[in-house]
Amino acid sequence: MLPYDKIAKRYEDLYGAEQLRKNMIAGMFLDGAKNVLDVGCGTGMLGSLLRATEYYICLDLSRGMLNVFKRKNLTVLGDAVRADAGNLPFRDRSFDGVACITVLHEAINAMMEIARVIKPGGKIAVSIRKVFDSKVDLTRMRIEKVIESGGDDIFLLKAQ
Repeated sequence: MLPYDKIAKRYEDLYGAEQLRKNMIAGMFLDGAKNVLDVGCGTGMLGSLLRATEYYICLDLSRGMLNVFKRKNLTVLGDAVRADAGNLPFRDRSFDGVACITVLHEAINAMMEIARVIKPGGKIAVSIRKVFDSKVDLTRMRIEKVIESGGDDIFLLKAQ
């Protein structure tokens, strides 16, 4: 059992306020992308914020978190996928938008996988704990904007 499985049902009570701001920023940037992959989605908070996206995939390793997501009523079509952020089970250039909020400090290799599955010109929203900023390679992306949120930097990127 993963640590997040143990707190999944209480996650939004414990961290919801902190995560909501980050997901709102990501949601405003990504909404309208035809299909969005949320890497390390947790309870799928981002999926609840998207309105103009056609298809949303909530990807996480935690069964408990994915079970919480499955009980949500989304306004967009969505699916839950249990997989590792460092080994995404999708074809190259599959997504118009990718989010990775409060995950990269645990899955540094995820950025290479995100770069692989994003379509050229696709949008990416990632938050990185400030102490890990230098460990994540964003050189293959064009930075549109950086927003500070608590101890995170939220990078809004475009794939090249």
